[in-house]
Amino acid sequence: MRHNPTLLTVCNGFGRLLNFALYMAVANIYGASQVTDWFFFVYAVAYFLLGICYYATESALVPAWHQLPENEHLPMFNSAVHLAFYAFPAVGLLLFVSGFFFAPRQGIGLPGSWLVAVAICLVLALQPSLAFLSSFFSSYRQSKRQYVLPTMHLTLRTVGVLIVLLLIPRRSVMVLALAYLAGEVLRLGCLSYKQLPGIGSVTATTFTRKNFWSVYGHVFWMTLALMFTVINPVIDLAMVGRFPGGTVTLVEYAGRLRGMPVLALGGLLVYFLGEWSHQHHQMNGNLQWKQVRVSFLKLVFFCLPVVVLLMMTEKIWLPLVFFSRKFGPQELHRLRQLLYWYFPGVPFLAGAMILSRALLVVQQAKLMTFITLAAAGLNVVFNLLFIRFWGLLGVALSTTLVDVFVCGMYYFFARQVLERETRKVGAPETG
Repeated sequence: MRHNPTLLTVCNGFGRLLNFALYMAVANIYGASQVTDWFFFVYAVAYFLLGICYYATESALVPAWHQLPENEHLPMFNSAVHLAFYAFPAVGLLLFVSGFFFAPRQGIGLPGSWLVAVAICLVLALQPSLAFLSSFFSSYRQSKRQYVLPTMHLTLRTVGVLIVLLLIPRRSVMVLALAYLAGEVLRLGCLSYKQLPGIGSVTATTFTRKNFWSVYGHVFWMTLALMFTVINPVIDLAMVGRFPGGTVTLVEYAGRLRGMPVLALGGLLVYFLGEWSHQHHQMNGNLQWKQVRVSFLKLVFFCLPVVVLLMMTEKIWLPLVFFSRKFGPQELHRLRQLLYWYFPGVPFLAGAMILSRALLVVQQAKLMTFITLAAAGLNVVFNLLFIRFWGLLGVALSTTLVDVFVCGMYYFFARQVLERETRKVGAPETG
């Protein structure tokens, strides 16, 4: 059952529904104001680091575990603990600069006293390090073909956040920061349970220098690739800082909604990465382009009617999501306009995620880095041009065009690389 894509899809679907409930709770409790503008601006930076710490490490290491000698597994985890510890002050400094320098320069004021702002930055700074460690345990489980907990990792985090929000009646942004921290702690605890016992007891490392640089080299390039991907929402938020108060928060809410249809496919992404890696590295069954292309097309054509339905029914479901009195007709209208231009990019975003699994299996994270770097540059240029002519809607149009660009580049290079790999081993390529 652990290899069953249907089971993983159901588990992921349940988790995404729970995460959507959290999204609705946060949106309707906190609304959109100058205080939330500052919090979500800083949280966007923290989430940017949190996301790349988790997904970069997890994605790069699933194939790497198959090639790493068994006696080097425990020392590798010890090296991860040290890296997480050293990263905390660097992340904290970045959040302080973002919250106390860049945010005010974009017209986003501090949330009350500077002491509260400092405390929020410190709490948020812990979370990328915890996510980094969680990703190690998640990737290790996937290399053992254990997919359920890695699929539900976001569910675990969501449960931790909801527990704190329900137990603490005070609804300040400081409480929200602590709730996100509790979610990270719960996720790490569940993913690490009964994995690699004795991790902290290894003192004499046998993690060879060659394997160290090989493993972390893939992590480094995947980190850069995700940095240039996840930085796009941060760019969007920075670009709209001069709009009226609450605009940054509305763009944040719309951007999250845009990604939710794709997040529902998380179980399939975990399954494809794990099974394709096992096939390619353990079974000597070189991954075929035809196999990847079929999965890509199925997913894109599945997403198309879903996106069309969401766009056609925005007036019905959007007020049900943002039901609080803090969202008036004007806020709902701006959200509806943003989503109308965000949603066309969703099928391309989903397709790019499938193609990225294939590129990761053949360890092409460096290639992905250059593609996403180009995409981030295009996003800046598009934002500057489109916001000038279409105002706030230019942010959504820019993101959609970037999704199309990335998907096209991944498709072209995935085909080239996989066909070349097939020719190397002399296997017949069909399709």
